[in-house]
Amino acid sequence: GRVEMTYRSGDSQYTITQVVSDWNSTTLLDQNTDQRGAPTRTVQSEGRTIYIYDNGASWVNSGVKYEIGGNAQLDTDELVSLATSM
Repeated sequence: GRVEMTYRSGDSQYTITQVVSDWNSTTLLDQNTDQRGAPTRTVQSEGRTIYIYDNGASWVNSGVKYEIGGNAQLDTDELVSLATSM
């Protein structure tokens, strides 16, 4: 029920994690706020609510919870592009 993919370039890296989940966007926001604090931005794109944080993003789609994290300096457009491609 869990898949992780890590992408690296030099010292920069980010990991995309996929976990089977019955959460919806509201549950995800509540849980993430407890763990990571409030998102810096919320984006609606292609039916997904994507929560953007200083070091990544999270969203749910079709029974899967996704998270992107790492030290790569991905901007909002890059995070949204990754989120909508999955």
